[in-house]
Amino acid sequence: MPIYTPAEDGTSTAPSTVNYKFVGHIVQVPLHFSEGQALTALEARFANRQLASTVGNVFASAIKRLVAAKQTEADALDDDAYDAAGYSRDEAGNRIPLDSTAIDEATAQSTFNSIYDGYEIGANNNRGDGTAKEHDPVEAIARNMAWEMVKGLLKKANRKVNSVKADKKNELVDAYLEKFPAIRLGAQAQWDAAQAADVSDVDFDLGEEAPEPEAEGEGEGDAPADDTPGLDIEDGSGESAEEAPASGKKGK
Repeated sequence: MPIYTPAEDGTSTAPSTVNYKFVGHIVQVPLHFSEGQALTALEARFANRQLASTVGNVFASAIKRLVAAKQTEADALDDDAYDAAGYSRDEAGNRIPLDSTAIDEATAQSTFNSIYDGYEIGANNNRGDGTAKEHDPVEAIARNMAWEMVKGLLKKANRKVNSVKADKKNELVDAYLEKFPAIRLGAQAQWDAAQAADVSDVDFDLGEEAPEPEAEGEGEGDAPADDTPGLDIEDGSGESAEEAPASGKKGK
């Protein structure tokens, strides 16, 4: 994947970049995709996989909710009705908890279709309306990443982070994600890596009780580097408060 595109005169032009914070470091990540660009077959396959994976994460949460609802219904049945409904028992006669197979294929497909139809690529899909916009772990990661960047901009502007109300925070995060949509690709990569992690053999003592996570102070956290892409934090309009990243051609 080329980072610089050689020009005819032998020089190289840097592509547009966006800053990401990985393992405590701010790095400039080239924007591989741009509006109106024609995709190669491999790029189209990658984009389709990313979309399927993102919608699939939301679908998995939806199936869990359907199973939970069906489990509640099953638990409310007396033994005769439970058995008549075809629910399973173990060898000891105990009721077996339901899993995803309790949802028939037709319901699963219609649920996926509903989520897919309601999903907007690059939009804020985390508004809690019961479709793809709710319970999207990738979107949650992206919004957290964007908020960390916005907090850095607030600090640079000598504004108190804890003075930002919830509505304003969402407005600023929405604006930042709109201005730098590639953040969602980074969020998807983080989620995919987390899903692929195998902790079955990890030697880690949780103790008697899992430790409670410490609440992060609103004014805490490392500020991004001075060249963090900016936006107008006064009105959340998404207009840059400083010089925009340099643009250039992206090579194939």
